[in-house]
Amino acid sequence: MANEQEVYFPSGYTKCDLKAHDGRPTFKISNARAWTNPTPTPWGRERVNLEFTQTSSSQTSKMDSKSGVVGKFRSFYSTIEQVKAAFLQYDINRDGNISRQELEDGMVQSGQFSFDEARTAFDIADINGDGEIDIAEFVQLMFPNAAEIISQMKRNFQSIDDVVNTFNSWDMNKDGSISFSELQSAVTNSGQRLSEEEMNAIFVIGDVDQNGEIDL
Repeated sequence: MANEQEVYFPSGYTKCDLKAHDGRPTFKISNARAWTNPTPTPWGRERVNLEFTQTSSSQTSKMDSKSGVVGKFRSFYSTIEQVKAAFLQYDINRDGNISRQELEDGMVQSGQFSFDEARTAFDIADINGDGEIDIAEFVQLMFPNAAEIISQMKRNFQSIDDVVNTFNSWDMNKDGSISFSELQSAVTNSGQRLSEEEMNAIFVIGDVDQNGEIDL
């Protein structure tokens, strides 16, 4: 016990006060004594504060890295037609989905991305975590504003009846499906101001079977 205190546990601290992180000891934030106890530590109070700063900076760096990869990926495809063409390019076996291997191979072989960047892009794009990226997920990755509007719509639906009622109100000619012009009118009437490409993106996301119409 004396040897443990000498290396890791200064007098006044207990084992629950400390935890290992990346091979170095750090204090748990929830323990107030870690900040108020006057007992000096082998690494010093300033070092403790520095460790928390470094951990926070590391998390921020990871977030910036993800944003950078997605931003870089988006820069190659500015229109919905380019995005759809890119999806087909990555979907090597034409099963309607992009596997992790397909995306990583395609991005790396393009010479524009590293393997780590490709892996990050896949993790972000695979929204439902099923191990594949469908066309809706791919479009949402490329058009974040469209993805956010769809998320807002989903949050407003409390039941299947809400979905049916909204669908029927948007289906102005009552043919059982929503055309692009009907969707455009509905979104515009809701007060949203979107670019043509963002509107196209919402339509592609909603057109699950890619038949040119949104079905219920």
